[in-house]
Amino acid sequence: MKKPHIYLISVFLTVLLIFSLLGTAALMLLRFQGLDTEKALRIAKEQNLAQKVHVTLTQRFVDQENTTGIPLAVYEKTITEENCDAIIRASVRGGFEYLNGRSADYAAKPDFSVLETDMRAFLTAYADKNGIEKDASFELAVKDSLNAAKEQILDACDVFRFRMLADAHALQKARSILKWSGFLAIGAALITLLIVLFLFMSNHAEGRHGFYWSGIALLIASVLLMVPSVWLTKTRWFDRFSVKTDQVFAAVTGYLYSMTNAAALLAVCGIAAGLLMIGLFVLLHIRSKKAEEVKKLKH
Repeated sequence: MKKPHIYLISVFLTVLLIFSLLGTAALMLLRFQGLDTEKALRIAKEQNLAQKVHVTLTQRFVDQENTTGIPLAVYEKTITEENCDAIIRASVRGGFEYLNGRSADYAAKPDFSVLETDMRAFLTAYADKNGIEKDASFELAVKDSLNAAKEQILDACDVFRFRMLADAHALQKARSILKWSGFLAIGAALITLLIVLFLFMSNHAEGRHGFYWSGIALLIASVLLMVPSVWLTKTRWFDRFSVKTDQVFAAVTGYLYSMTNAAALLAVCGIAAGLLMIGLFVLLHIRSKKAEEVKKLKH
């Protein structure tokens, strides 16, 4: 490059482009991977979360029988793997749709009519056997037992802990930002394209250098994205998380590994694109040099 000021401008714009590319990549991953409802549902299926929830609830209700006096048989029809899967899917869909700004409520509202019927039948039989009057106190006991069971089932099926986040008001705050993630990603992409345009304009006398600087920025940004993504995946770093329930651990780590894998894939595509741009620069540079040599020979 013949003019020092053009070189300095190109270096400055390249540094800006690196950060812009990283920001664009992060926002794209968040919008199209992290907030993808269907992707979250696939993770739930791949991690066998319904089976894990079924095992957790079965053990929980067995352990509680000595305290509550209510046997596992009362809950069995409600906590089958099929029903747990349906509640998990409703919880995941509700949470992610809420974060995307497409729903005003995150809470899953499953049908507990079977549980209510089985619970009332057991408690009624118990009252009849022990001569307990079925008065207002009895109805309150039925209601409390039913609500406690519902709460435990919903808590176990809330694999991404949306309810806990909502109670801490974190879910609402996240929604106020994340619902704009699509627009932010588009804005970041436009800024990136604008910087690339400035790079080519700065090198208008030798346009091929625009491919060189853009390719270098893309390579550096992609490597910066790939290195931590690959390291996190290869070392299974997220497995260090201390989470008590199996289904929450599987959901969270499955989600995070999915994000890092997507980031690594995006980085590979970026490296390929960067190499292609540099290769194009080399071809144009060789062609330009040959043209100059032919011109000199003619004179």
